[in-house]
Amino acid sequence: MIRKIIQLSILMVTFSLSSGALATTYYIDWVNGNDTNDGVTKSTPWKHAPGMQGCLITETNNNPCRARTHASTSGDSIILKGGVTWPSSAFSWDWYFGDSTYFGVDQTWYSGTSWSRPILNAQGTEPTISPQGMTSVMRAYGNSQTVDNIEFVGVAQLHGGTNGYGAIYLVIGTSSPSGGEVKNCYFHGWSHGGTATADNSVLVYSPQIGAGPDMNLTVHNNVWDGSDTTGDMAAAYKGSVGHFYNNYVGYVTNIFIDNNLGYVWGNTFYNIATSTLNRSCGGYPSGYFSFDCTMHGNTVETYGIQYPIYNNSIQNVGGGATFILYPNSSDTTYIFNNVITNDTNQTMQLGAQSGGGTYYIFNNTIQNSQNIGTINSGGGTFTLASIRNNQIVNLASGNINVNASTLVVDHNVEQTSAQATSAGYVANGYYPFYPPMGGATVGAGTNLAALAASIPVFLPSDPSTAALSDTTCGVKYDSTNHKVIGPNRTAVLRGTKWDVGAYNRSIGVTLPSAPLVY
Repeated sequence: MIRKIIQLSILMVTFSLSSGALATTYYIDWVNGNDTNDGVTKSTPWKHAPGMQGCLITETNNNPCRARTHASTSGDSIILKGGVTWPSSAFSWDWYFGDSTYFGVDQTWYSGTSWSRPILNAQGTEPTISPQGMTSVMRAYGNSQTVDNIEFVGVAQLHGGTNGYGAIYLVIGTSSPSGGEVKNCYFHGWSHGGTATADNSVLVYSPQIGAGPDMNLTVHNNVWDGSDTTGDMAAAYKGSVGHFYNNYVGYVTNIFIDNNLGYVWGNTFYNIATSTLNRSCGGYPSGYFSFDCTMHGNTVETYGIQYPIYNNSIQNVGGGATFILYPNSSDTTYIFNNVITNDTNQTMQLGAQSGGGTYYIFNNTIQNSQNIGTINSGGGTFTLASIRNNQIVNLASGNINVNASTLVVDHNVEQTSAQATSAGYVANGYYPFYPPMGGATVGAGTNLAALAASIPVFLPSDPSTAALSDTTCGVKYDSTNHKVIGPNRTAVLRGTKWDVGAYNRSIGVTLPSAPLVY
């Protein structure tokens, strides 16, 4: 028996060592790299990463970079040198040589006086179509891939799309749930002049959009910022990401076009479907913009499973609904603690794929500059819609128009813009919320602790806990370094009774001297 245990131990150690040996770190430097190097040290980097144009599996030269494309190992790291730019001739970069690969950085390895992100710059072009048929700057095909701290810039959409898709910055994963992570990246400088349809104009794409969200796929702490163009970049993301959180998304035409979507929390969405071109499109008011007039201009758009949407800061949405949701008849959707200002169309269009479905909408603060309806049915009759503890500021009145077999609407504060202003409501900058004190009738918050306990749990931000504590709302955007920082708003413990709406108590707002009691 002892001999067998020893043999088994030796076998396990040998397997561990051999498995570890398969994973290798490769260094890539466009400026000082050479594909005839071995690529495994910072002093002997490659110029191309395997799969880039110039280092393809279809090329037969026997240098190490090309030889690597014929391997199939998992767990490798591909390190791009900080501060170095890869030009359009390197793309498409099409990786399909192994799973669990890290594509990112070593912040001790950089060009210049301090570290900055490596840059993949398409230079105003569409990437060359890859051998796998993708027109993308980068495609990280496989399971559990990680893309970290890379800057993507310069893609131009110039035609109607290849294989159904237009020019894309990043494709992550496969058509089946494959997991993965996209974090700390910066997407900007996208331009267009072609005719690709709305669904095919997208910056980050994960192909798994079928049976349900890919709960092992996370997209977090990234920046999409189209303010350096005409403010009308394509949709930020398409796919069925399991967890989308702590991102800043600004100056794009849409956010999600999904079949199914996981948790969406702690994000800041800013200037969605608005444009510096200020032109009318498709009957929408001037200021709504889509280059082909087919973009919906929604912030979150799903047709299938939708997990909780909470603690997001959303400002300046033009065109379509801020949330357009069509879950399955058996789904339960939670929308709470969101701060929404200057919404220029309906805020929520709620539907169901075939009737039925349950909505819990609570503790949101919504300021809508139109009077066409703030929370509306988009089709079908729901099983249950519970709309409670929301503050709704509308041009004329609150407007809740929902069809449900069981409809619960109570403890909401619905105010006209004039009433809210006279009550001390402020909507500006990162600190937009100020509870109505006097000048308007307010309701007493109701205790929804039992509902909070039923919300599906996701760590590190447990929505059932967030529902009770109103922990944070959105992220701040460091526009100099193009990264997200802080939360947008500090915590407010609600206690046994709930305040109405998602109020801001952060530094930067002068609070009333009267106690915040309803």
